[in-house]
Order: sequence, then structure tokens, then C-alpha cells
Amino acid sequence: MHRNLALVLNITTDELIFGNDERGPDTDLRPLFEAANRLDDEGKQLLEALTEGIILRQTTHRIQAEAS
Repeated sequence: MHRNLALVLNITTDELIFGNDERGPDTDLRPLFEAANRLDDEGKQLLEALTEGIILRQTTHRIQAEAS
């Protein structure tokens, strides 16, 4: 039902349920995520590993900065 309503309204189901800015990538990152959807399985796995590494690094730096 949500899918059909989103199609009729020409919006995503996330926008229907969460609103425009509550969920999803920043506008700057959206084209990258759309391109990532076209990667093969190996490319997606590599992108996932790289992204997790970057997030872990940033989280570690933030925690260290808060502790100092």
C-alpha cells in the first residue's frame, strides 16, 4: 500500500513515511549512492568495507576529541 501511494505521489516511500530530510543521504552524496546501486556484488562489498572503515575512523576521532 505504501509503495503504491508513493508511486502515485511521485515520492519515495522514505519521504512518505519519514519526511524529506529525516532519512537518506545528503544531497551531495545522493548521486554516489545511486551510482553504487549499479555496482556488481564485488564492487558493493568493497564500497561497504571502505565506508565502514571511514565511519569507524570518524567515530573514533570524535570519541577521542570528546574525551580530551
